[in-house]
Amino acid sequence: MEWWQTLLVALGTYGFTKLVDQLLSVWKEKRDFKLKRRDDTVAQIEHLKNELGKLYELAINAKTYEYSGHYLKHPDNQFDLIGKWNKYPEIANAARDVVYWCSLARKVEKDPERQREHEEDLRMVYQTFLQVSDEFINRLV
Repeated sequence: MEWWQTLLVALGTYGFTKLVDQLLSVWKEKRDFKLKRRDDTVAQIEHLKNELGKLYELAINAKTYEYSGHYLKHPDNQFDLIGKWNKYPEIANAARDVVYWCSLARKVEKDPERQREHEEDLRMVYQTFLQVSDEFINRLV
């Protein structure tokens, strides 16, 4: 083999190696981006679950006069809380249902009979929200 043939083989091998390296780095970058986006979405869903959990706890167990300052922050905040989830309609709908039933349970707290009925409905709606969000997270993984 002459020197120029050896040089051509070396340049070809080098070019092929660089091409494969570039393709692998593009693939890895896309994969890393998808993983980061998935992790961010899961963190946001967990934040939503925490906020709705607080609202649920206040509606079920707390007396309004004891926690009125904390509870009054949530109705103004619910549009900010749920509005960004419109890109995931099933989560947004389940979250809206929880907020709606929380407000109903809070409004009828002077009537124990109706309050128990609304609390049972709220428990079912909240469990549905948790199931929907967990199913969504499992689909992401």
